[in-house]
Order: sequence, then C-alpha cells, then structure tokens
Amino acid sequence: MSRLFHPIIPGVEMLSGAEVTDGSLKFDSAASNHLSKTFGTTGNNRTWTWSCWTKRGKLGSGILIDCSSGSDRFRIRYISDKFDMASDGTIYRQTNALLRDPDAWYHLVAVLNTSQNTADNRVKLYINGEQVTSFNTSNNPSQHDGFILNTNCLHRIGELCDNGSNYDGQMSQVYFIDGQALTPDSFGFTDPLTNTWRPKKFKGNLDPNNINNINRTWSDDLSASSGFQSDYPAVNAFDGIFTSNNTEGRAAANNSGSTLTFSPAGGIVVNNKIEVYTRDGTITVNGGSGYSSNTDLAWKDVSSVSPSTPFTLTSLVVTGSGSNAGEIYAIKIDGVVLLNNAGWGKNGFYLPMDGNSPIGEDKSGNGNNWTPVNFGGSVAL
Repeated sequence: MSRLFHPIIPGVEMLSGAEVTDGSLKFDSAASNHLSKTFGTTGNNRTWTWSCWTKRGKLGSGILIDCSSGSDRFRIRYISDKFDMASDGTIYRQTNALLRDPDAWYHLVAVLNTSQNTADNRVKLYINGEQVTSFNTSNNPSQHDGFILNTNCLHRIGELCDNGSNYDGQMSQVYFIDGQALTPDSFGFTDPLTNTWRPKKFKGNLDPNNINNINRTWSDDLSASSGFQSDYPAVNAFDGIFTSNNTEGRAAANNSGSTLTFSPAGGIVVNNKIEVYTRDGTITVNGGSGYSSNTDLAWKDVSSVSPSTPFTLTSLVVTGSGSNAGEIYAIKIDGVVLLNNAGWGKNGFYLPMDGNSPIGEDKSGNGNNWTPVNFGGSVAL
C-alpha cells in the first residue's frame, strides 16, 4: 500500500496521459462540513462500488459516507486511523493498516457484492489500487444480504446522519457505482513514468451503438409473471455479474414454469444477434417460436428464433422448465451486455469536488446531486 497519489507534476501529465485532478474539497470538522442526499428510489443495495480520494487533516476518526433509517445504518469511515466498513454494529472489514500520513493522498475503494457464493468475496477494500488482505476485524454478510446504503433514506458524506464524527481533510473524485462490483482500475492507474497511483475518470460502460446509455434503467423493463424472488430481483439481470455459479447475478421469477418478460421501451435495434445468459427453459423473441435452452448455465444465442436482422427487439420472454422458474442472468445485444444506466446504475453518481463545478453537483449525467452544508468553497491540491 505504498503507492500514493501525487499532485500535478508539470510536464509529466502530458507525457504519461495521467488524469488531471484540478482540486479538492476541504472538509473542516469544526465547521461540520458535509453533503446530504436522500435518494428518491432504492437502487441495488446488494452490489455497488464506492471510490474516493482523501487527504487527512485531523487524524483519528471521521465519516466518509453514512446512511441511516431508524435504527438501521451503514457507514464507510476512518476509525482510529483505520479504513472501515460497518453496518448496525457489525464491522465487516477494518484494516490493520493505519492511514495517518498527513501529506499522503489515499485512494479508497469499498465494494459490496453479496451475491458472491464465496463469503470472503462479498466485501472488499482497496487502498491505492491494492486489495487489502490484512484486517483488524473481518466479518462476512450472508449471501444476498441487502443494506440500507443506496436505498431511499438519508445519506451524508463527511458526517454521521445524526451529526458528529465529522471528517477533517480533503476529498476528490468521489464515485458511487450502483449495481456493479468493480476494481480500482476503473478509477485509477499506475503511471508508468513515476510508478505512482493516479486517478482516471470512470466513464461508464458506453458502446459505439449507444445501446447502453445513462438514461436507460433496463431493469424497469423486466417483469415477472409471478413476481420476483426476493433474493433475485430484476436489477440482477443488468449488474454485469454472470458466472458458472447459479446463485450469482440471477434475476428469477417465483414459481415453477413462470416467465420473465423483457420489453424495452421504444425497442432495441438488433443488427447481429441476441444472447441470453441463462439455464434451461424456453426463450422467445418478439412473440416468435421458442428456443429450447439446455440446462447448462451459459450464453444462449437465440438467432435461430429471431427475425431477420436488422430488427427491433420489443419482447424477450424466458419461461422456466419443469420445476424451475424463468431466470435471466444477463442479456447481450450485438456483443454488448446490457447494464443499468450505462453501468452507473440508477443511483450512481460522480462528485469531482475539484472546484470546476458546484459542490455536490453530480457529473455522471444521472442528476443525483447532493446538498452541501456549511461549505465555503474548494481548495487546490
């Protein structure tokens, strides 16, 4: 964890292609600086990624992000100079490493993915691009557990929702990716000239044909004839998770033989083919004849039952076979995996905190702005 973020070095950025971070936002614990937001809807509270660059001011403890609803709460924080993720009194991960160099920039990434079959992979912490493996405290959430972060409740950056434990220092390049479990490489890279870890912009999972875009929440277009199983909601089909394990990344209907129907608003133009990651069952495209899917969990090319290309997809139906319900793990159009809001997810946001835009303004394109409280401005790095 020795790689540190360095301020702009004149001449180096142009040669290395490093992302230029122009500034940061100063949090003064004495002034109770913080940002506040209540999401209008619940996103994926089982799978997400949070990323932030911080430079400590006062050492000790301080909240990076907190959320609260009644007695439920979830927080990512510094506590006694350790990096920590906790919920409702349970510390899921707390580092042995002490982050107390006042001159250092720390890139912190926290990842939740409770769909993982392997318990130790459900919570991951990273510091300056490297996964933390040495913990003072480590507990694993149950598979498919959901937490209140990314739900319709009060969230604060820099302070507890019921006040106190204020963060003191600087922040920059704060990202929240709703519905994807990413690695630090999505937000940073090692500069080959200086061997230092530097920030880069996450731009979402865009594609040349603009199939995925910031305004499309595909899970809103997926319905289940008998409702969704509580552990396998619609958002799972568009979170980019599809593995050989049938408990990971699955959207599933209730009841044997039930169906999932994907009806994208306005349709999707298909120039080559549609593929569905699923198990056994029957798949129809635009009401045509059925494709019989075998029991293997894999990509199923449904070209044989699709209209001649190009065509507009208006309906994709997956019906469960025998005792199985309809299931979809992922959908691929012309080689592009469909992801909610171009990979940002409905509640995803990007707060640059660099002085080039209003404090709290979301620059992802999602419009998830935060309200700044007790701030006076931003500072240069």
